[in-house]
Amino acid sequence: MRSGEVKTMKLSDVSNYCAPNSDAFNPRIISRFRMTVLFSWEPTNTAVKNRYGELEFPKVSFCNLNPMKFSKMVEKEKLFRIINETAALTKVDILDFGIFVEKYVKQYLPSAPLGIQSTSDAKNLFYLAMGELSALDDVAQPIKEFIVSCEYQGQPCDQKDLVSYRDEFYGVCYKFVPLKQPTVASPGPQMGLTLTLNVEEHEYIPFITGSAGVIMDIARIQNSEMDRIPIMKTTGILMSPNVETNIALQNTEHIRLPGASKKCASDMIGGVAECIETCVGTVAAKLSGCAHEITYMVGTVGMCETLREIEENEYVRVHLDIGSSCTHCKIPCLQLDTSSLLKIHVFFSTLATTIIEEEKAYTFGNFLSDIGGQLGLWAGISVLSLAEVLELLVLIVVGFCTRKNKTANEVESIKDLKTVSN
Repeated sequence: MRSGEVKTMKLSDVSNYCAPNSDAFNPRIISRFRMTVLFSWEPTNTAVKNRYGELEFPKVSFCNLNPMKFSKMVEKEKLFRIINETAALTKVDILDFGIFVEKYVKQYLPSAPLGIQSTSDAKNLFYLAMGELSALDDVAQPIKEFIVSCEYQGQPCDQKDLVSYRDEFYGVCYKFVPLKQPTVASPGPQMGLTLTLNVEEHEYIPFITGSAGVIMDIARIQNSEMDRIPIMKTTGILMSPNVETNIALQNTEHIRLPGASKKCASDMIGGVAECIETCVGTVAAKLSGCAHEITYMVGTVGMCETLREIEENEYVRVHLDIGSSCTHCKIPCLQLDTSSLLKIHVFFSTLATTIIEEEKAYTFGNFLSDIGGQLGLWAGISVLSLAEVLELLVLIVVGFCTRKNKTANEVESIKDLKTVSN
C-alpha cells in the first residue's frame, strides 16, 4: 500500500474477519479430536488381584565370595605374582599369609613388574588371569567342603538339583533347581530350602576378597529363564557368616501392556539391571577394542590384556550414554518378583500371589461408542433444528397469506365506502 493511500474494507469482509472460523470452533470437531487424542494416548487402569495355590519354587544361585582357595591359588605363578607385587606395594610381608608361601617365593624367578598401582589394579589383573584358566576345579573349593548340608522340603537335596557354573568374579558357583518337586504346596521354612555353607575364611585371597560370606541370587523360574546365568555382582544378595539368615519370599506378578510405544519388552530375560550391565559391557568392548569380561566378548573383540586397556574400557563404560545405547533394555511385560559356617532358609511366607495387571482404560470399543454417541447427539439436534426451520417457514407463509388476505379485505372495504359516498 502506497503512502497516503487508505485501504477500504467491505462490510462482508469485516464480518468474516471478526467472526471466528466456524469449522475450527465447531464443538463436534473439538469433541472428536479430544476422543481421538485420548485413544492415541492409550491410558491404562491397574488392577490388583490375589490368587492362591501351589507356587513354583525359585531358582537359587549362590557363590562363595572367595573365588578360589589361597593354598591352591599360590600354585598358579601368574596369580601369585599379582598378590606378591600387591603385598610389596602395600608394604605387607607376604609370609604373614602363611609359612607355606615361602616355598613359592623362592620357586618363582623374578620377573618384570606388572605395573600395579592400587588394589583395584590388582583385582583387575587377577580376574583377567583367572579368566585365562580353562578350569577352576583344581583351585576352587570342592562342593563337599562348601555345601555342608542341603535340605529341600524336609528331605536331603538331590545331587541332580545342584548344578555348578562359572562366574567371572566368584569362580565356581552353584544353582539349585528342584526337578522332582518343583512346586510348593504350603508356606513356611519346612517347605523351603535350607543350606549350611562353609566359606573357609582362612582360605580367602588377600587383597582380592575383601569380606567373608556368600552372594546369592533368587529368581523365579520361567520357560525362557531355565538356562539364565545371573550376573551376581549386579543382582546378588550378600550374606555374612556366623549368622542364620531367613529369606521369606512373597510372590508378585506384574503384567504390563506394551502399547504402540513398546514401553515394556515381552522377550526380556532377567531384569533391567542385568540387561543394562550386559549392554554397557558389550558396547564398551566394541568401542574400546577389548572386553573386560569374557561375557562381553563379541565378534573379533578379545579380552583386555593390560592395565591400560582395562582403563580405556572402564573410561568408555563410565562415559557411555545408556539412554541412547541401551534403548532395548525395558521393564519386562511379565515380571515375577521374588562364622565360616552360614545357614540359610529360603521359603515362601504365603502361597498367595499378588497380581498387578494393566488394563486399557480407553479401548477401541469405547472410542467407537463415544463417536456414535456424539453423532447421535448432533444428528438429533440437527433434526430438531430442521423441524424448527420448517416450522418457521410455515409460520412465515401462513403469516404472509393472512396478511395478504387482510390487506385485500381492507382495500375492498375502502372501495365500498367510496362507492357509497358517491
